[in-house]
Parts: sequence; C-alpha cells; structure tokens
Amino acid sequence: MLPIKIKIVLASTLVFGVLVTVFATIVYESLSDSEVAKLDARLESHAHKIQTEFEGDRTEPGLPSLSELDSVHTEGLATTRIRLLTLEKDIVFADSGFDFDTRMKWNAGSRVTEHKAKVKIGHAKYRVQQWPVEINDKIEYLLQVASPMKEIESSLDQLTVLFIIVIPAALLVAGCVAFFIAVMAFKPMMKMVNTAEQISATNLHARLELPKARDEVHMLGRALNDMIERIDNTIKGQRQFIADASHELRTPLTIIRSELEYAERLARNSSMKESITTSLTEVDRLSSMVNDLLTLAQLDAARVKLELSQLRLDELLLECVQATRAIAKKKDVKIEVFVKEAVEVSGDHEKLKSVVFNLLDNAIKYSGRKSVVSASLVLNQTTPQTVSIIIHDRGIGIPKSEQAAVFGRFYRGSMPRSKTDGSGLGLAIAQRFVEMHGGKISVESEEGKGSTFTVQLPLGGI
Repeated sequence: MLPIKIKIVLASTLVFGVLVTVFATIVYESLSDSEVAKLDARLESHAHKIQTEFEGDRTEPGLPSLSELDSVHTEGLATTRIRLLTLEKDIVFADSGFDFDTRMKWNAGSRVTEHKAKVKIGHAKYRVQQWPVEINDKIEYLLQVASPMKEIESSLDQLTVLFIIVIPAALLVAGCVAFFIAVMAFKPMMKMVNTAEQISATNLHARLELPKARDEVHMLGRALNDMIERIDNTIKGQRQFIADASHELRTPLTIIRSELEYAERLARNSSMKESITTSLTEVDRLSSMVNDLLTLAQLDAARVKLELSQLRLDELLLECVQATRAIAKKKDVKIEVFVKEAVEVSGDHEKLKSVVFNLLDNAIKYSGRKSVVSASLVLNQTTPQTVSIIIHDRGIGIPKSEQAAVFGRFYRGSMPRSKTDGSGLGLAIAQRFVEMHGGKISVESEEGKGSTFTVQLPLGGI
C-alpha cells in the first residue's frame, strides 16, 4: 500500500494535470479559431475586391483575366489563389494548382453559393471561401479564393511544442510542491508516530509532542496523550497491586510452610505425610511464583539495579549445572558441558545465575527420560567482543507459531508444555535481566526435536 503522502501527491498532481490539459486545449482551440477568423476576414475582403472587378463598369467586354486580377492585393494575405466556376461547377479559369476537383467535396451537388472550408491543395492546407459573382444583377459565376494556412499551423505547432515542454514541467513542479506541502503537513504527525513507537509499558511517562497549530493533528495528539495517560494510570495500579499482593502473600506463605514442616515432623501416618509433602511442594511453587511476580513488579518500576562485578562466566555456568544435576538425575537426564576457555565479563552474578539456572531447569523439564542437555560457552566469531551461553535440549520443542511468545509473561504454550510445572514468568524475567546487561536472548526450536536458547553478552563493560 502507498503511504498517504504519496497518494495525496499523486491525486493532486493528477487533478492539476487534468486542469492544465483542459486549459491548454481551450487555449489551443481559441487561438486556432481566432487566427482562422482573422484569415476569413482577410479572404472575405479580398473576395469582395475581386467581385468588384467582375461587377464594375468595364471598358472591355467579357471577364477580366488572371493577370488583371493579380493586381488586387489585401493586407495580411501574402499568397492567394483564385478560380472562377460556372454555376454547374465547371472551371472558367484558375490559378496554377487550383484547378482540381471542380465540385469540391464540401460543396458537391449543392446550390449554396457562399461557403468556407479547409481544403488540402498539394501537401499544404488552405482556407477557401466561395462567393457569388453577379453580372447584371444576376448570379452567373462562383468565385473561390484560397490562402495557405502555413503561418497559422506554424504558430499552433509552436504552441503545441510549448505545451509539451511546459505541461510536464508544470506537473513536476506541482508534484514537488505537493510533496513538500504533504511532508510539512505530516511532519508533526510523524514526530508523534516516532514518539509513540518508543512508548512501551516501561516508559509510559512519555507523551506525544503536540503541534502549536490547534488543528486536527493537534486534536489527535491530545486524544492519544489522554489515552496514554489512562493506560499509564491503569498499569501503575496493576503494578502496585502485584507488588502489594506479592509482599502480602510472602508472609502467610512462610507461615504455612513452617506449619506444614512442623506437621510433617509430627505426622505418624504415611498417607498424612504424603499429603503434607505434596502441600509443601505446592507452597514452594506458589512462593516461587510470588517471588517472580515481585521481581517483575520491581523491574517494571525500575527499582532493580545491577550489582556489577568482574565474574567468570565459565565458573557461573558450571555452578548452575551443578545446582541442576539433582533435578536432572530425577528425570534420568544427562547434562554435558562444553567450555573451551575461561571467559570474564562485567555483570551481576546473582541475576546471570538466575538466567542460566532458569534455562537449564526448562531444558531438563521439557526433555524426555534418558535424554541429553548440553550447556556451552563460546566466544562469537561472527559478532566480535561477545560471548554466548548456549543451552540445547532434545525435548518436545516449541512450535514456530509460539516461538515469538515464549518470552511473554505467563506463557505456557501448547498442551504438552502446559502440563509441566511453572508459572510462565521465568523467561520473561530472564530476558529483562539479559537486556539489563546489554545482551540479548533468543530461541531456535523445532517441534519434536528440541530447543536451543542462546544468551549473548558483551565482553566489555555495560
């Protein structure tokens, strides 16, 4: 689809082109009619002079000769041709080249004696007039007077060439002017678009810059700012609710866990102990979800700060692998580690550890029994000064249609994945932590063949 600016330019240029073409046509026809009318007036005057020669008192009997008529001149007529016809349209005498087509198509078989027409004599166009010649008050002959239209055609050709040059140039100028006006008219709107593209849930405090002119664009911007203000207030309220709820839930969950642990120690019945153990597992899961919600609320409020230090990524990766070996052992999953060299970066140890642990935990969780999960640390060759932590599993994989949503909050995915434990907040938190370190996290997956999560971090400082 074409942008609105281009549509406006094309439409305005088309309308202007039609108007200019109509104007040029009117000018051309008007000039042509005017020049032909002037030529007709001169021919009429010339014909009347020649009529006088026929109808006046003559010293010699008979008709005047062509040589006698050559002495008749009319101002403005450079060249003329004459011929005399009988009423039956037979030629009595005629100038050279004007003795063809005695009946002429425009007057064939007609008794009308006065006529005007354009005819072609040889390769040139002529304007011809026909007038009656009276002898003794009786019409005896028809006089035809012709004059070339070369000068008129030359003027019209020059005008046509002028239009051919001027009209495209005028359309080009009109198009440029229309484009400039469209750009200037849309400039405030484009500023608003650029600002709107930068506004997200994390910076809803930003507002659109309104143009000074109180026009429709100003009204649109003001309406959008009001809408953003309402959204900002709503999201702030939601964040505050999540933060408050998380804080309030942590204490009762801690108390519930303590009471359940105490009850587990006192329980003598095996079925009772099993029920208490299940309850403790669910309390742990709920506590983890509450902690994740609190972390997201703090991230949204920009209250989470990095505690930077120089740390060894290879050691951090091995630490996370060691922490997840017990989980992997329960599922009979093997973890393979590939680290070629020590890599040191500037980062927050706890937050990066949380990212790697979450990815390893997910890889184990979605892998089948007797499967293998690999954890690699590689220096990037294609992107210098960066290092990647790659976690690969051979599990159920992620459908292509869902891969863009895996880093969204509360993502649970398709049925096989949704049956596993988890809140769907881990990858959202991991992505935020990685971005805070100036890196990026991505996923490549094929359904039924496994997934590969890559965390890319800069080697230099943040």
